[in-house]
Amino acid sequence: MVDSAENTIKNATEKVALEINKSNLEALTVPKIMAMAQENGLFGKRIESVAYAKDILKRYPQFTGSYFGYEANADQNDSAYIQYNPDQKKAMDETGRFLPYW
Repeated sequence: MVDSAENTIKNATEKVALEINKSNLEALTVPKIMAMAQENGLFGKRIESVAYAKDILKRYPQFTGSYFGYEANADQNDSAYIQYNPDQKKAMDETGRFLPYW
């Protein structure tokens, strides 16, 4: 009975460890993919970036937040972005840093 209980505990522990490893891998992979999207054409496309960050959170409900961050005027478009998209002002801080956080 002791051997059976030890086997049960060992199997359950291995299963939990595999699930944790899977979650950790996902938690590392998704931000890398988000960064690659910015590097490969999404950078500077602020409206699309806001929508992408929101979609990531919808597709990965286990995450508590999703965001991008551009330094102030990194894409040389802070003024035009706010001028033509005043409803997106919450995606920027007072310095112009683009931080759409969902």
